[in-house]
Amino acid sequence: MREVKFKVFDVKNKKMYPTDYELVKEIHFGMYGEIDSVIIARYRPDGDWEFEELKDVELMQYIGLKDKNGKEIYEGDIIKLKDEVYEVIYNNTTASFIIKNDQGWELGGEGWKKVEVVGNIYENPNLLEEY
Repeated sequence: MREVKFKVFDVKNKKMYPTDYELVKEIHFGMYGEIDSVIIARYRPDGDWEFEELKDVELMQYIGLKDKNGKEIYEGDIIKLKDEVYEVIYNNTTASFIIKNDQGWELGGEGWKKVEVVGNIYENPNLLEEY
């Protein structure tokens, strides 16, 4: 069974969560499945936790696989494969994660082991244009 994890990009503050001392505590959805808010838990130096609610966020789901360097791959990541870069997206039709290109390219399990995560579309959108 695939581990379910998320990263959250705070659009307002241009910050990615979690960091080393923060975690995504709760995800709240609206009536139609849209993301209403996310609660971030932050570990304080005094050993206690504080919580922050974020409203304007983009959610990135872990695809359950790691790149050739052992880095976790998330939806919205930009990956490099054979000197080309692609965005990792979720395909509703096939219910799988694929590489976004003209054909919507799906990789097999072994294919994902050949990619390298080089950024994501929220913090590094220019990477898609540079290659």
